Amino acid sequence: MTENLAVVRNIVQTVKVPVIADLDTGYGNALNVMRTVREFEQAGCAGGHLEDQMVPKRCPACAPTVALLPVAEAVGKIKAALDARKDPDFLIIARTDALGQEAVDRANAYLEAGAGLAMFISKAFPTYKDLKSFSRQVNGPFALGYFETLSYPSWLKEDWTLDGLKSIGTKMLSYPLAPLFAAAQAVRGVAEHVARHKTIQGLESPPRMNHERFAELIGFQEMTELQKKYMPVD
Repeated sequence: MTENLAVVRNIVQTVKVPVIADLDTGYGNALNVMRTVREFEQAGCAGGHLEDQMVPKRCPACAPTVALLPVAEAVGKIKAALDARKDPDFLIIARTDALGQEAVDRANAYLEAGAGLAMFISKAFPTYKDLKSFSRQVNGPFALGYFETLSYPSWLKEDWTLDGLKSIGTKMLSYPLAPLFAAAQAVRGVAEHVARHKTIQGLESPPRMNHERFAELIGFQEMTELQKKYMPVD
């Protein structure tokens, strides 16, 4: 939790948009959830999503099956999260790793407990038709976690549109793997080229931003202006 919190705190201090954090399972039972919510709220997050897996969890993108908490215990963790927050606008998102009808039933239980948003993972519904059908039973707003490039049956492999997802009640669509996989592929491509050729000459892929654009991205000019303002110059 502390490692995740440190990274999230750096993100919050860097970007100019609201940050929703991955709170995992809350890192333990309901009492652990309370501490987790307080810490991430104090870090400046706008909200976070909690999972209903047993601790320690298994990544549903990799593991064929996962063990879920009893519904009553998962509901208790959502209620604890709500009671722990100081700002009522801190968004508690209740993610379920259940599939099909169980996913809908759990989402409704979490929404009834007070979660601001339910979340389904992409493997919850094997086709877009199933997603559309089951969504009619959800008694509140929901989000979708889009686990790209994985091999299980999922609606994400079919043709769908943002308007279509909005029309069935989707309020948020997240892409947790796409940026990670893109960054990993880029780093690996550069490293393999250097290992093979001992030079970056001829390295055309992956594309890279130039130094000026990178300096702009990290706010180097702002730091330079602050140095001029506050630090003596010889």
